[in-house]
Amino acid sequence: MAQCTVDLAPREIVASVRSLYVDGLQPFGRILLQRLRERAAERFAASQGLPVDSVDPDTAVAQVAPKALRAACEACNLLEVRPEEGKQYTLVIKGESVEFLDVTSAADPYPEHLWHAFSKLVESWSEEVSLPGGRYACAREVFRMNLPFMSGLSMAQVCHVVHLATTQRGLLGRKDGRLVAFRLSSDHMKAECASAQAPTGKELLPVATLEQARACFRTLLASPPASEPGVTISNVKRLFRSCFGLELSETALGHMRLVDLLRDPRFGDIFTTCDQKKDQLALTAVPCLMAPLPAMWVSPAPVFFVPPPVFPVMYQCTSARVALPPLVLPDSGELLSPGASPRGSASPVEFEKACSSAGSTTDDDDTWPSTTSMASDDLEEDQEDAFSLDLEVTTSWTPQVKRTFIDIAMPSCVGASRRSRSAPHGRRGSV
Repeated sequence: MAQCTVDLAPREIVASVRSLYVDGLQPFGRILLQRLRERAAERFAASQGLPVDSVDPDTAVAQVAPKALRAACEACNLLEVRPEEGKQYTLVIKGESVEFLDVTSAADPYPEHLWHAFSKLVESWSEEVSLPGGRYACAREVFRMNLPFMSGLSMAQVCHVVHLATTQRGLLGRKDGRLVAFRLSSDHMKAECASAQAPTGKELLPVATLEQARACFRTLLASPPASEPGVTISNVKRLFRSCFGLELSETALGHMRLVDLLRDPRFGDIFTTCDQKKDQLALTAVPCLMAPLPAMWVSPAPVFFVPPPVFPVMYQCTSARVALPPLVLPDSGELLSPGASPRGSASPVEFEKACSSAGSTTDDDDTWPSTTSMASDDLEEDQEDAFSLDLEVTTSWTPQVKRTFIDIAMPSCVGASRRSRSAPHGRRGSV
């Protein structure tokens, strides 16, 4: 069959936009192009004496460049071209205001008997029954079936029903680019795999785990390959295979569709999704928040200044000397501090009496020789003797002040251990 051409005259474009108004469809540029092809196919069928729906616009009508259609719309004085997301645009007839139905809305205002009848119809389909894969093309085919349970619905409402049947109701699924009964679709198999978080079995390389996928995404976004313009939904699986030797399986991570996986909150701290040119979904790295170093203040905090400790002032002053009686140990008769050597005879020890109420003492007596070379040996023996004391025996403690030491003289008592030797280790042979 010879191909017919699309008429891009302003009158034909305005008439096609008005027909979309009647159907309740928002006249996006791609929808307008499809409507122009449908009208061209109907005219060609009429010219051949054929039924208006006997010519397939997808095969019998010549292709039209989208840029040529937009240029023709912008040149028409009766139309206003309003930009949309990406490269999409909407056409509005100047001076007319119309409300359109959002055919991608998740709201379901249709009665349950409609869905029950639609489900019965789809369950009766065999493997040979299929519909076009596009939402508008599928709705156009269903609209032409004149189904009794869809009577009274506009073309826009049928588009909405098809959208809900594929996204929420689970009546239609995709297989080889077309819509079939969900039980026969590849979506059904993917849904079962996603519920089990298992791969589909068609992968040729090892499947990436969640931890591996997160690490790979970080690497790709931190240093993308020089040959790639960026990380988009169309090349992310190929990049996983070529760069890491792994398969990115959306079903293994609990999703049916790759776009849902890329919007998973588990990747929200690594990247976000955004629309790019040519309606591509691209990944944008999330700015990395550097963890504060230990020496950095994370948040303002009150600072407390601790004043330096105040020590009591020791006053040196002249005073009268007070003679104290000699301190005698039970065994040797000598006062001995840790590390000190025994002396020949005990003599009264003179201390200066403090002239203030602070109780501090000073001394200028240099008659106490220091033998610190053997202090460690004597200290160990003193510790052994101290740990061997019987704590249950009541004793009287007499504290005495000697230079910088405080010695406690213990009277001999029953049950208490006594030091066997008081002389340092080095001098025991001579004592």
